[in-house]
This record gives sequence, C-alpha cells and structure tokens, in this order.
Amino acid sequence: MLKRVASVVLVGFLTLNGTSAGAQDQFEDRLRAVAVAGAAKANAAVFLDVQGCGISFSEAIGIADRAAALAPDTGMSLRLGSVGKLYTAAVIHRLAARGTLDLDAPASRYLRPDDAVGVSNREATLRQLLNHTGGVADYYSLPDIRRWDWRAPITPARVLTAIRGRPATGVPGTAYSYSNSGYHLVALVAERATDTSFAELVQAEVITPLDLRETQYNTVAPGGLLHGYVGRRDWWDSAENTGPDSGITATLSDTRKYLRALFVDPGPLNETGRAMVEDPVQTGNPRQQAGAGAEVRTTREGLRFVGHTGDVEGYLSFAYAAPDNDLTMISHISASDKDAFADILRTTAQIVATACGAAE
Repeated sequence: MLKRVASVVLVGFLTLNGTSAGAQDQFEDRLRAVAVAGAAKANAAVFLDVQGCGISFSEAIGIADRAAALAPDTGMSLRLGSVGKLYTAAVIHRLAARGTLDLDAPASRYLRPDDAVGVSNREATLRQLLNHTGGVADYYSLPDIRRWDWRAPITPARVLTAIRGRPATGVPGTAYSYSNSGYHLVALVAERATDTSFAELVQAEVITPLDLRETQYNTVAPGGLLHGYVGRRDWWDSAENTGPDSGITATLSDTRKYLRALFVDPGPLNETGRAMVEDPVQTGNPRQQAGAGAEVRTTREGLRFVGHTGDVEGYLSFAYAAPDNDLTMISHISASDKDAFADILRTTAQIVATACGAAE
C-alpha cells in the first residue's frame, strides 16, 4: 500500500521578475498543457482547478474509466485521501472553540477505559495528534499492511486495534512523525466527548454549515464513476477512502469552497482555519511545516500555501490555498503515478507563482 502522504515538495518555482502583462493570457493554456501531459503520462484522469491571481481555470482531462472509455468531467466526486484531514481537524477545532474539547488535554482524558488499550502515547494531546508530534504508530507502517482487506471500511476501532502494542515513534511533543493513526484517535475522542458518531459531527460542523452538497464523508465503495489505477489494476472497489484520515469525497467546486471558507474568506470557518496553522512545527523540510490540521508550505519567492496532499491507492490529490494572494489550487489524478503527480504539483505551483507575481 502507498503511504497516505505525498512526498512532494513545492520547489523549482519560476522567477517572478520580468513577467510581461501579455503572459497573463497564457496561464490557462499552460495549466491545460500540464493536465494534458499528466493524463497522458498516467493514462488516467487529471482534474485541475486554479482560481486567483488573474487565473480562473477548472478542467478535467483524460480518461475516468479505461474499460468503458469514459471521459472525466469536473462534477465527478473525487477521493481526496489525506486532504480529508482538513475536515477532521476542523471538527476538532470547532469543538474546542466551544469548550467541548481542550486541544492541550491528553486524548486519554476523553477515552473510556477500554478504548485504545495498548496503544502507545494515548496520553498525547489532541494538538500533538493533529500536528503529528504525538508519537503514535502509523498503521501504514505495519508489516502486514499489504494483507489488509481494503474493501472493508477503515475505522478507529480497526486501526487502534491494529497498532496495539506497537512502539511509539517518540515522546509526545518532541518530534514530527506523520501518523494517520493519530487522526483516528482524535476522531474517537470527539465521539466520546459528544456521544455522537464522527460522520454526524462532520455533517454538522462542516458540510451543513457550508452547504457542501457535493461533499460526503465515508462514502462506501465503489462510490462514484471515477476509477483509480495502480499500474493496470483498477482500485475502484477499494474502501481505503474511509475513516477520519481520508474519508472525504468531494467535487472540485466543493473542495474549492471549503478551502476558501477555511483559509481565505472571512467567517467562522476562517477562524478555524487560522487555528489549524497557528504555531506550526518543523517537519524536517525547511519549506514545510505542520500545523494542527494543515500543512504550511512556503516557496522560494515567499508565496505561502496552506492545505494538504492526499494519497490512497489509485488516487492522488492536492488542495492548497494561498491566503495572502486570494488563491486556491486543487488537483486530482486517478492513478498512483507519483511522478505524474509531482510534475502537476510542481508545474502548477510555478505557474501560480508567476501569475501572482504578475498580478502584484
């Protein structure tokens, strides 16, 4: 199985100086070429949406179902993988803002005696779990992970049972170590503190307030018309796109709407978004930090992106906002082709950096 975090860094941006005014008209053509190249390389569908700095681009290119020769469209539901952590973190922060949870309290405060028995570092704080300094073993690192039944939903009970007895990756709060398991633990905390299922919490705290009619949590497989591929294998019937670490499916437009609500537009969710990136921790990459729910990436030109990448078998995504530039950029590719994905992310970011420089 692929680890659910893309190992891609926003590097190689174009120099902002000397961008001609006429180049603004070429940005959309360049983005289209990026999507076309990615779709051809991966033999899959590429969805690309960039809004801001004079760009308004949203297209789906390639093939959504190889067997049926189905073309993609921008209204298709996308399995966003770890981009879903932005939604889980928002639920936790909104509960904390109302006093239901304390981000600096240990997870164990809210758990029942028989919850997460044998899980190392269950005393990590909610904030530490959200920013990946909790030291909880990542279930994707389990030796038998390839033998998992990926057609069965991924749940906190299943994940926390699987990592029982696994050693901690560090003392809570001392070092960054990406852990999908930590998001299962915070989701269980939210359920215990509210006596409400996490699916209901996502609906009540995020989907309903923003009227996200094309967003779902824990859609059961197969879920949607978009097929995802690992080599020649079709992963359409996988249920890896479930659970609080990767359980969101959404259209491009709904994902954009959510990013803007969190990180760009004024409103109650914007307060949540700011809390998710306050006091970020170092990740070992000088241009990437981890907030309590969102990644913070800074380009060489000083452009600041907040958001997340996503990686489930057959589907790769990124969703970022540049709050200071009133911009969002989102992409999804329906194949586990990390080279194609890296090219899309890198080149899109280069185009965006140039466009934002020209718009200043």
